[in-house]
Amino acid sequence: MTNVWTKEQLDAIHLDGNNIIVSAGAGSGKTAVLSERVLRKIDDGISINQILILTFTNAAAKEMKDRIRDKLRKANKQEQIDLIDHSYITTFDSFSLSIVKKYHTILNISKDIGITDSSILDIKKQELMDEIFNCYYNEDNEKFKKLITNFCLKEDDLLKKILIKLNDKLDMRYNKLEYLRDYIEIHYQEEFIEQGIALYYEKIKDLILKIKELVRRLNHYMDFDYIIKLEDKLSKL
Repeated sequence: MTNVWTKEQLDAIHLDGNNIIVSAGAGSGKTAVLSERVLRKIDDGISINQILILTFTNAAAKEMKDRIRDKLRKANKQEQIDLIDHSYITTFDSFSLSIVKKYHTILNISKDIGITDSSILDIKKQELMDEIFNCYYNEDNEKFKKLITNFCLKEDDLLKKILIKLNDKLDMRYNKLEYLRDYIEIHYQEEFIEQGIALYYEKIKDLILKIKELVRRLNHYMDFDYIIKLEDKLSKL
């Protein structure tokens, strides 16, 4: 079956000479688009082992490699298939580690460096958060005391976990520091707030229409008296 690409997907497949950001939700076809772009690059004379493809997880890297291998097989490009297992289709962590190991003498670090286990990172994050909280407790910071008063009951463990989780989410942004610096100025503008409220109302209206449609369908399965009661309750929406 041939993929039917949208205009935006075709742009992501064929555009060159620019940085391209493809932003889309899960299951929207990002992997299919990227693998198609790789095939197009190969058709243009670029070898698979000259292309760098990085993902966040090993599972995603394997899926990408399998997708590209399948496309190459269908395109009868055996020479490229033979190269794919030695190509740079890997995770950010693995690729970064390979660079650090290759240039460890320039960086003045051991070549035996490895990727830290996530559980160790979690422990370190907790230790750093404890240190930060202790510093603020010792400084008798008024804003910090207000934060603790508003969001803690008997202990601050839950607040620490929330802050660590927020930081992990922020780490996924390419402009984390800029985002934090400009957050108040952007998100607390009257126009931005009004847009958010308008979007919220639209979502509510959409839900109400869906509920009305469900009630209409239920008319065939419920007693008339019950339908009247249900519509009376829902009319308050």
